[in-house]
Amino acid sequence: MPKGTRHEEARRNLAINLKYGRTLLGLTQEQLAEKANLDRTQIGAIERQASGASIDSLGALGMALGVPSHVLIMPPAEAHPVVLAATEAAASESRQSKRASTEGKSRRAP
Repeated sequence: MPKGTRHEEARRNLAINLKYGRTLLGLTQEQLAEKANLDRTQIGAIERQASGASIDSLGALGMALGVPSHVLIMPPAEAHPVVLAATEAAASESRQSKRASTEGKSRRAP
């Protein structure tokens, strides 16, 4: 594929946005691969721009990061605020869930 094509730009955007979302969530490539039901080597290849992603893989990665799949191929300046908001929402839900679990345990204590 010739340099500078739209496919190359989409692959670059995907690499940048995927790594951004993964690091915001504090996930390793292996952990993200597990969440997306993909192979860790595929995550690494995508982040290095050595490989693209199928539509199915793109959908799985979007779900694993909590963002619509099309966000992953948007220019990073447009995608990063969406990814950041999604990861902050996920972190907030996680904190609330942990808090509720802890409160429930303390109520049961004699």
